[in-house]
Amino acid sequence: MKPRPPPPDLADAAPVMIWVQETDGKHTFFNRGWLQFTGRTLEEEVGDGWTRGIHPEDRKRWLDISTRSFDSHIPFRIDGRLRRHDGEYRWIFTTGMPRFAADGGFQGFLGSCIDITDRRLSEDQAKQNRFFLEKAEEVAHVGYWVSDLEGDGRLVWSRETYRIFGMDESSLDGRAENYFARVHPEDLPFVRAESQAAAEGRRPYDVEHRIVRPDGALRWVHQRAEIERNSDKKPVRMIGVCQDITGRKLAEEALRGSEERFRLMADHINEVFWMIDPQRRRMYYVSPGYERIWGRPVETLLADPATWFDAIHPEDRPRALKALPPNQTQEAYGEAYRIIRPDGSAVWILDRGWPVKDRDGNVYRIVGTALDISDLKRTEEEMVLRAKELARSNEELERFAYAASHDLQEPLRMVSSYVQLIKRRYQGKLDANADEFIRYAAEGAHRMQAMIQDLLAYSRVDVKPATLRPVALNSVVDNALANLEVLAKEAGAVVTRGELPTVIGQSSLLTQAFQNLIHNAIKFRDKRPPEIRIKAERREREWVVSVADNGIGIDPAYHSRLFILFQRLHSRVRFQGSGLGLALCKKIVERHGGRIWVESEMGKGSIFRVALPASDGIGG
Repeated sequence: MKPRPPPPDLADAAPVMIWVQETDGKHTFFNRGWLQFTGRTLEEEVGDGWTRGIHPEDRKRWLDISTRSFDSHIPFRIDGRLRRHDGEYRWIFTTGMPRFAADGGFQGFLGSCIDITDRRLSEDQAKQNRFFLEKAEEVAHVGYWVSDLEGDGRLVWSRETYRIFGMDESSLDGRAENYFARVHPEDLPFVRAESQAAAEGRRPYDVEHRIVRPDGALRWVHQRAEIERNSDKKPVRMIGVCQDITGRKLAEEALRGSEERFRLMADHINEVFWMIDPQRRRMYYVSPGYERIWGRPVETLLADPATWFDAIHPEDRPRALKALPPNQTQEAYGEAYRIIRPDGSAVWILDRGWPVKDRDGNVYRIVGTALDISDLKRTEEEMVLRAKELARSNEELERFAYAASHDLQEPLRMVSSYVQLIKRRYQGKLDANADEFIRYAAEGAHRMQAMIQDLLAYSRVDVKPATLRPVALNSVVDNALANLEVLAKEAGAVVTRGELPTVIGQSSLLTQAFQNLIHNAIKFRDKRPPEIRIKAERREREWVVSVADNGIGIDPAYHSRLFILFQRLHSRVRFQGSGLGLALCKKIVERHGGRIWVESEMGKGSIFRVALPASDGIGG
C-alpha cells in the first residue's frame, strides 16, 4: 500500500507527530502533535523552518540522511534530538515513507515522529543494570536463562551461563537442542523428562546434572526455574538460574568414596579442589590444578599442609588466616589473597571453603576450591590507578592555575601602574597615535587583571562535605543583588522573584554563582531596560532555580560552548569580560552536586536553570 497524506483531522488525532514533504523538498504540513511538541506555529515550521529545532550536533546527520532518501525515493529512519517547547532537547525517532501516485509518479514523503527519550534513558539504565548483574553472576558463579514455551522455543542465556558451559556466546544460536547437546548422555533422558514436566506445569524444574564442555571438561550444574503464564494460565516462558556446583559435587563424590569418579572430575577442572581435616593438619586431597597455579608439586602439600599458608604473600597472610573460622566448625568462608610462586611471581587467589558435617552435626572435613583471579585483580588495580591519576592531575592543574595567576599579579600590577603613570604624565602632550597606544596599553592591562582575578576565583572553588550546610537562596540572591546594586540602577534593571528554597551548599560560592548569572542578565541587553525574573520549582529530589531575562538571547548552536573556559560569543568592544563567568558558575554548581543549562534563542532573552540538591527546608 502506498502511503498517502492523512486528512488534517485524522492527522491531528494521531498519537504521533506527523509531517508531509512535497516533491520540491519543502515541508507543507505538521499535525497538532508536532506543533504542541515544538511550541511553534504551522507558519513557523513549514518550508525549512522546522530544521531550526534540530540539535546542532544532530542537524547535519539528520538532513543528510533525509535528503539522500528523498533523492532516492526510499524510506528512512533517524533518531536525533529535537527541541521541545520548554527548550529541552528530546530524542525523537523519525520514519519517512515516499508517496507515489497510482501511475507510480513520486509525490513526496509522509513521515511520523515519536519521543523515545524515556526509552533511551531506560536502555542506558538497563545496560548499567546488566553490567552489575553480570558482575554479580560472575562473582556468585550463577547464570540465568529464559526459554520460550509458546513461540519458536528460543533459548536465551546470560553471559555467566555461557561461561559455566564453556561455550562461546554465538554457539547456542537460540536453539534448545544446542543446550541438550552439552548435557551428559547418561543424564540427558532425565533432563528432557523434567523439562517437559515443568513446561506442562506438572512440577517445578529443579534438577542437578552433568554437562560436558566443548573442551571435554566435566561440570555439575544445578538448575531451577519458574513457569510464567498468561491470563489463560497457559505457560508462555520458563525463567531459570544455573549454578556451577562442581565443587560441592566433588566433595560429595569424595565423601561417598567414589574415588575413580571423583578424581576423573577433579583432575579436569581449572580450579584447585582441596580437602583437609578441621584442624588443618592433614590434607586428604588436592587436585592437579595446584601444580599449575602454585607452581609446586602436589606431593609437598600432601606431606605438609602448612606449605599452603607458607606460600601466601607475607602482607596478605595475617588477613587470610584471620578469615578462617576457628577449626572451620561453623560456616563457609571465602577470602582473596596473593601467593608467591617459586619463580617469585605473584598470583591472586580466591579461596573458598565449606565445612562437611556428619549425622551428629560435627565437622569432620573441610572442602574447598581455589581460583586464579589475577586477571580480574589487574583490571581492578588499573581502574583504581587511573582514577587516582585523574584526581591527582586535576588537583595539580588547579594548584598550577592558582599559583600561575597569583604570581602573575605582581608584575602585572607594576606594568599597570607605570602605564597609568605614563597616561597621566604624557597623554595629550604627544601626537594622537601616542595617545591611542597609551589607551590600548591601559585597557589591555585592565583586561589582564580582570582575567587573572577570574582565574584565581575559578581555581579556588572547592566544596568539601564538611562545609556543606542548609543555605537559604533568598539570602544568597539578596547578597548578589546588593553587590550589583550600582550596576542595576545604572541599567534601570527590574528584578522580580518568587519565594526561593533552602538547599545544601556553601553560601559564599552560591552567591558568586547567582551574582554572575544576574550580572550577565544585566550586561547582555538590548536598548530596553533589563527585566530579570528569578523563581524556583521542585522536581523530585532537587530544586531548579531559573534566572530569566529579556536580553539579546543566545543562538542554540552556541549553547554547548557557553560554560567552557575563556569562551566569548561577542567582541570586547560591545561587551567586556574574560569569558570565565559561566565556567565558574558551572564549576560551583557541579561541586554542589547540581547541574546548569541554558534555554535561549536570538532576540528572545535567556533562561539559565540551576538544579541543586534539596534540603529538608522548602523556603528561605
